[in-house]
Amino acid sequence: MEENRKGQWVLYSLKRDDENAEMVFSILQLLPEKNHYLVELEKKGHRIDCDK
Repeated sequence: MEENRKGQWVLYSLKRDDENAEMVFSILQLLPEKNHYLVELEKKGHRIDCDK
């Protein structure tokens, strides 16, 4: 697990070869999709910037 601070935000990333990665990814698959919120924000003219 890596922590990256950007202003008021704290971002966490998990390396794919981490021993717990499979468990975390399987849990994330259970969460509802939220991309429609990003699409709505873009339609309203908000800037979306997601680091990859």
